Amino acid sequence: MLSEALRLNTALQFDSALTVVEKGMLLAKRFKGTYAEKRILLQKFYALHSKEDFPEAKNVGLALVKDKQFMAWETNKLQIYYGLATSYEGMKNKQSAYKWLKLYSGLSDSLSNSKLKETANLLEVKYRTAENQKKLWRLTPRMKRQNLPQKIVGW
Repeated sequence: MLSEALRLNTALQFDSALTVVEKGMLLAKRFKGTYAEKRILLQKFYALHSKEDFPEAKNVGLALVKDKQFMAWETNKLQIYYGLATSYEGMKNKQSAYKWLKLYSGLSDSLSNSKLKETANLLEVKYRTAENQKKLWRLTPRMKRQNLPQKIVGW
């Protein structure tokens, strides 16, 4: 159901997507798939937002924001924060739109900085590894000449 709703949303068939979402919600509730239910709700949010039914999209978005399990994922937060910002903008509520856009921007910047730090750390590890390999390469012939064991303590 989720993939079908996504396909229909992508194909700009929002009414059909909403019909599939409702069926998917019934199945998710029956099988107690709480996270699946939230992902289906997200597709409902997309369909309503794309149809420019901003008040209803806002209601679905706010319901998702209250779900701690769903909002534990940064990607979900980003999608909902941005969607709520644009929903409020569509309803001409600039103050609320600005509030959600600030949340989106803050999280987006934080994630970008984290990714940048992670990349820098990985590059530093690669650099240090390469430097250590160079040192070993330079030491190996000297060790052979001196008939020293090739095992280096601490490496």
